[in-house]
Amino acid sequence: MFATVMCRIGLAALPFAAAAAFAQSAPLAPREVPAKTIPVPNTVSPELQQIIAQPLRTAWNTPPSTPEGWKQLAESLRAAAAPNVEAMRQRLKVKVEPGMMAGVKIYTVTPENIPAENRDRVLVGLDLVRAPDAS
Repeated sequence: MFATVMCRIGLAALPFAAAAAFAQSAPLAPREVPAKTIPVPNTVSPELQQIIAQPLRTAWNTPPSTPEGWKQLAESLRAAAAPNVEAMRQRLKVKVEPGMMAGVKIYTVTPENIPAENRDRVLVGLDLVRAPDAS
């Protein structure tokens, strides 16, 4: 019986001991994971495989730390994609109109032919990524 009582007391104290262990005052060191090679998936289209296989952009793992840095990154990515936009527009048969909404750049993409059942519908796509401290 004494062993059973001690076992119950020990089990009852376990959550408190675990909480004390997690309430350390020193910051914990990050876990380092060794680099590894990840193959291009064969479950996607050949076109997407080509995109995935491209090398990562320079400084891919060091995001900008200022609003100006984020703007420069966005502009460099936009400039790199720009040559492909016209070909995509023609292939997808859409009209792309740049605009502004509440001071934010937007693009309205409208198909050339809209089926009757979709004429009263609107699809809104939002990119909610925001640079730190950007206003």
